[in-house]
Amino acid sequence: MLDMGMTLSFQQLVVDHEIARMILRVVRGIQVSGEHLALDVIAQVGIGGHYLAEDHTLEHFKTEAVEAMLFERDNFDGWLARGKREIKEIAAEKARDILQNHEVDPLAQGVEEEFRKIIGTME
Repeated sequence: MLDMGMTLSFQQLVVDHEIARMILRVVRGIQVSGEHLALDVIAQVGIGGHYLAEDHTLEHFKTEAVEAMLFERDNFDGWLARGKREIKEIAAEKARDILQNHEVDPLAQGVEEEFRKIIGTME
């Protein structure tokens, strides 16, 4: 945000959201429990195996990893091969998509009336 909130960059909001998602995941930390350590899966898969096809991995990967929507995670050559898109381009595209296609979930019953009461007392 610039100029004391009078100017706003939707691109920057999209980038800030991506950063905030990653920070929240880091701050949450790593759970150390029998379920999360999966020592039985490690023993079963063994040296040289992989975990991608294991049920345990499928159950946990969406909550344990943060998938980057904007930031490039490939190497330089891969980025070049895909057209050298910069984050500002990707963020602008994402912001346009949100502004054009996002559908807001309806408020729970009674919430709008409660808001109107609160606003009415402020006028």
